[in-house]
Amino acid sequence: MRGVVLAPALLSKLLAHVAEVYPLEGCGLLVGRREGEELRVTRVLPCPNVAKAEERAHRFVIDPRAVLNVERRLRGTVESIVGFYHSHPDAEARPSKTDMEYVRLWPRTAWLIATVEGGEARLPRAWWLDGPEGAAPRELEVRVAASAEALAPCPE
Repeated sequence: MRGVVLAPALLSKLLAHVAEVYPLEGCGLLVGRREGEELRVTRVLPCPNVAKAEERAHRFVIDPRAVLNVERRLRGTVESIVGFYHSHPDAEARPSKTDMEYVRLWPRTAWLIATVEGGEARLPRAWWLDGPEGAAPRELEVRVAASAEALAPCPE
């Protein structure tokens, strides 16, 4: 896998979401399809961060029922969950030890992490894990290019 492709409107909405919830971590799902060595994101699904209230500034949790609902709705279509996104308030956009616990549960999906400093979100960095359990994730290119654009709420 080489990269992740997002339409400008999808990227803008992802960044607006994580900036809006700052100083807490924002999170969501990336829906799309694999096209050769790239993942093309066709939908961004912002999700509530359901981590314990006192942990939301440094941790995110997406309700597993929301993930299952999205997977059910995508069955029989060309789309699938191709990744996840979240923010790092006032911290580097690199997977933390806690992030790696989730990455290992969902290998071969993109993990976009956006730094948000003072409420301003930066272009996310993308990470991918395709090696054995002890392997480190590798960074993917994030490319902004035209594609189908949609923003929907995370299903309950």
